[in-house]
Amino acid sequence: MNRKFSKKFIHTRPILHTDGIKYTPLGKAIAFKHSLENSFQENPKPYCNPRINEFNNSINSYFNNLTSSSPDLISSQEVINLIKKINPRKARGPDGVPNKAIRMLTINVVTHL
Repeated sequence: MNRKFSKKFIHTRPILHTDGIKYTPLGKAIAFKHSLENSFQENPKPYCNPRINEFNNSINSYFNNLTSSSPDLISSQEVINLIKKINPRKARGPDGVPNKAIRMLTINVVTHL
């Protein structure tokens, strides 16, 4: 039985386990414990060590070869030119801001972005 803050008891359904139906909170907890233990077991040996090593090497080479180049910065004039090209009748983007609202931005607002 569970109890809300209003002190009314709420009946919870029993759980079916391999050795029968569990009604009590302790029985339900044990059933969940066994279910989780069965779901998350370590893979049986033998592992495929060459495949694991190949995977680890490819991951390490990827992260070692990352370039830390920064993207090119654009000027406020380029932003203004792009805003002028926006069609106000098109659908809004994934951010939910209507194109008409973006077109109403003043030059001062764009320079502060």
